[in-house]
Amino acid sequence: RPAAVVTARSVGDVKESLAWAKERGLRVTSQTTGHAAEALPSLEGSLLLKTQLHDGEVEIDAGARTARVLAGAKWDDVITAATPHGLTALHGSSPSVGVVGYLLGGGLSSYGRSHGLACNHVDAFEVVTEDGRELRVDAESEPDLFWALRGGGGGLAVVTAVEIELLPLAEVFAGATFLPAED
Repeated sequence: RPAAVVTARSVGDVKESLAWAKERGLRVTSQTTGHAAEALPSLEGSLLLKTQLHDGEVEIDAGARTARVLAGAKWDDVITAATPHGLTALHGSSPSVGVVGYLLGGGLSSYGRSHGLACNHVDAFEVVTEDGRELRVDAESEPDLFWALRGGGGGLAVVTAVEIELLPLAEVFAGATFLPAED
């Protein structure tokens, strides 16, 4: 049972929530969607902060083959935006999984054997730190935090957006092989 729950719809909401929690001596636990949604510690004495900054838009830079995705977006949002450009992302198997939670957990895509973990295709995170600073975290700026966020599960800052690399895949064919259990 958390002390309070907030659904943040903007970076300003995140900053206000962090300041409010700090004034009251509460820990902050950020809840993402997708695979990381259930992996929460005890919420006693915590503000549970759910980030829903996504407003229906995913910014695609087709020339650079990148996407900027706000916290709260799901993979279906990214694929829908990237597909008209002949691009895709290292998404999981479910379109309803949240992008940020998936990437904070590492992200093993169907394309993983060819392209590796999805978190290794993150170019930058936009975060709000515990003291309310907004940072763009990448390999050059805050490299230790960048490394820790890529698959480390979060908890070090509230991720408000992520910039990811896209793959030039216009069509994907897939299937499954089933063998008898005794074999």
